[in-house]
Amino acid sequence: MKKILYSLLAIILIASSACKKDSAPDSTPVPLKTFENITYADIQTFKTDLKTDLIPVSNDINSQFVKDGSIIFYKTNAGLFGKFKVVGISAQDQLIISIVNYDNQGAVLLSKNSVVIEANYFAVLDLGIQVPSQNSADFFWTPGGISYFDPQGTASFYIYSK
Repeated sequence: MKKILYSLLAIILIASSACKKDSAPDSTPVPLKTFENITYADIQTFKTDLKTDLIPVSNDINSQFVKDGSIIFYKTNAGLFGKFKVVGISAQDQLIISIVNYDNQGAVLLSKNSVVIEANYFAVLDLGIQVPSQNSADFFWTPGGISYFDPQGTASFYIYSK
């Protein structure tokens, strides 16, 4: 009887360890989508994570900061959801981004590549333009030792990828 009990216990242990090897570990990261493949529905899944905090930006490889290639989701002061990708920061501290805005059904309202925001200017993401004053601006571009996107008004942001 003991042999049968030990045999059953051994079979159960072997079977359970074999099942664990087949399943993916809980820490497996979900692969991020490319900028072009991100949809309105993807942005909606993160809308409760949108914040009005300063977003630090860096030209170097510091993984703590947003940099070239980073993707950010947003909700503008006018209530539009969208995404932008940091294309680069020029030697003159110009921020260059690509943006896409969506309507409430997920249709693209505006898509612009290489939008330039000059140093110490404001960005109106609804229109994909820079403006010299805060009126209706969604963020202020502050270059420097550590540069920042400074959200304005009720505009909020989520860093999807750094």
